[in-house]
Amino acid sequence: MPFLNLEFNLESLRKLAERRISVAEVSEVFETTPVVWIENPNPRADDSRWLIGPTSAGRFLTIVVDRDHSDHGRWHVMTAWDATEAQTRLYRKAR
Repeated sequence: MPFLNLEFNLESLRKLAERRISVAEVSEVFETTPVVWIENPNPRADDSRWLIGPTSAGRFLTIVVDRDHSDHGRWHVMTAWDATEAQTRLYRKAR
């Protein structure tokens, strides 16, 4: 699944800032390693996914993205948080 372009809106930037997650960290997850993605268990949008992976510093994040219907290589970052232990285990098991 190609993640060619990540988009951030003001709401997603606010949510990231509340959790002390930078845009750079979110981008690192996609640049430094293959991510593990799963269907969003509580979707607000049809093409919403959870992506789990580490930053270059080893911080594991769970990132919620939504596919852009007009450009399937573009994904909108909705929010992110520090991955739970269960989410980190899911990542390691899938790798």
